Parts: sequence; structure tokens; C-alpha cells
Amino acid sequence: MEPHPDTSLPGPAGRRGGHLARRRGPCVAAAVAALALGAGCTRAARARFEGTRPAALLVEVLPRSAEVLLDDRPLGRGARTVPVDRADAGGHVLRFRAPGFVEEAREVAGGLAGVRVGVALRPEGWPYGALDLDEPRGLAAAAEALLDAGEADDAADYAARAVALEPALPEAHRALGSARAALGDRRGAAAGWGEYLRLRPDAPDAAQVAERLDALDGGDGAPGGNEVTDPGAASRGSRPRGRGTTWDTRSTGTRRRSGCGSSSSPPRTRGARPRTRAARS
Repeated sequence: MEPHPDTSLPGPAGRRGGHLARRRGPCVAAAVAALALGAGCTRAARARFEGTRPAALLVEVLPRSAEVLLDDRPLGRGARTVPVDRADAGGHVLRFRAPGFVEEAREVAGGLAGVRVGVALRPEGWPYGALDLDEPRGLAAAAEALLDAGEADDAADYAARAVALEPALPEAHRALGSARAALGDRRGAAAGWGEYLRLRPDAPDAAQVAERLDALDGGDGAPGGNEVTDPGAASRGSRPRGRGTTWDTRSTGTRRRSGCGSSSSPPRTRGARPRTRAARS
């Protein structure tokens, strides 16, 4: 710590101390003014940020048939934007439930204005941990499980979102193609399986998928229907993000309250090649 200058000393020492004391006053004042200016800029920036956050709650959920409840008050089914009060103090619970899926609840500690809550429900019997609406590999694996359970509609939605999140994920295209085939969509099945083979021509199940694709082309046992499908339409339709709008996604990390289950991660989908990716910040 710098010793306090004693201005009572005679000679040069006292004069230097007095000079330092006189100079310190303006420096302290300037520092205080700079801090005040910085605080004002921070408040102004925060006010501008808050101004871009809409007075609404954005809810995204799979399956689309899931019922959404806010503090046990039904909001409807599927993705939606819910008007809320900007002055809301927070302390709410959102619940999501659908037949054949494990019910989940999310606590939102702060206000609801500008908050986004995204949930992907786990199919009943899913032996792994919670799903993430923004994690494509888990969604692709869940789509395969839903196909095995005969839930082609929900499988198509899960796979379509996985494709929209990571278009280069082969297993997502395979699951989407299989779901489209189960729904009788010949073109959608061909598009999904064809993209899977393009991305992974050396996949262990490439021969089987190619045979199914050839059956579509030849009409031998092919599912009917000629609808033209957009694999990412279901996912994009559930993300109503307007220009200049800032959604607070911190709610996706709030405490989960759901049924017990294994904390292990879902397996890589069949035929998946090991790969690593940089962790998302």
C-alpha cells in the first residue's frame, strides 16, 4: 500500500506530498465520472436489449400433439407463442404431456417475457436420459424408437427436426425416409433414403437401404403416394423467431422435473460412424 504523504514535513518531502495530494483529487473525480459513465452505458445497453425481447413466451415441443400447461392452466397443444406481462415476477412451472410419452415439467424462475422453452418428450420405454430439442442425434435415435413402436407420424416429426438441425447427419435422413415410407409417402421415403446413401455410401446397412430404395423405384411393394415433402418444414414451422426479436434461451437449462430414468446417453443410431464435434459454447 502506498504510504500517505505527510504534507507537514519540512523541505522537499513536504512539498512533494502536498503536490501529490493536490493531483489526486482531480484523478479520483475523473475515475468516479468514468465509472458513472460506464454504468450509464450498461443501463442503456440493457434497456435496448430488454426492448427487443417480446412480451411473450415461446414454447416449442415434440411431439406436436403434446399438451402444454402453465401453472396447471392448459395452453393448448404443440408449439405456440403465449402473450405475457413484461412485469411478471416469475416462479412458474410448465408441464408437457402426451399419450405414449414421459411427462416433463420445467421451472422458470424469472419472468416469462422473451423466454423460450423447448422440450422433446421421451417415448415411454426410452431407456436413456432426457432428450434435447436442439440435439439432432438424440432426436434421430428417438425417431427410430418411435418407428419401432409404430408411431410413424411422431417419428417423422422427430426425424425432420434432426434433419433441420444437422442436414449432414445421415441417420436423421434414414429415419425420416423410413417414417415417410410408413406413412405412404413414396417421394419422401426416396428422398430420405437417397440422402442417407449419399452421405454414407459405405454404411453397414447400405445394401438393405438400397434394396428398399430400388423397390420404391420399381414399384415392387412400394408404399403408395406421391406427395412432395420438405423434410425441415415441421421443424421450421415451430420456430417463430421474428427479425429484431431476442428470445432468452436460458430457460432450456432450468431445472427439469420429470419421471425417473437412466442418465446414460442414447446410443448412436444404427450404422453410425464415430465422430467428434467441438463442444457448443
